[in-house]
Amino acid sequence: EGSVVDSVAKLSASGAAIVGLMVRGCTSTNNVFGIFIRPGGVAIGNVANSNAAGGISVNNATATSNTAINNGDYGFEGACPGTLVGNTAYHNGVNFRTNGACTMANNAQ
Repeated sequence: EGSVVDSVAKLSASGAAIVGLMVRGCTSTNNVFGIFIRPGGVAIGNVANSNAAGGISVNNATATSNTAINNGDYGFEGACPGTLVGNTAYHNGVNFRTNGACTMANNAQ
């Protein structure tokens, strides 16, 4: 439930490659799921690229200034309440998918 900072996860076999409460400056490439942020956590400045299922998932958490590219199912997934601000998503199955009332602003797709 701690922090993951400036890390890279590539080619993990199953599950989420990077999981944490505070995830900053990390890259997840070619995994099943990219980055999962625990409830109440924050994702800042991360990249999720070419993950089979999903890019960045926030569970009642905040994602800001992240990028999700070429992920199979979704770029960003938000279980809300949560906040997705200033993120970029393109060429994902669905760029932004939310469940509940999320705060969303200045996201690009």
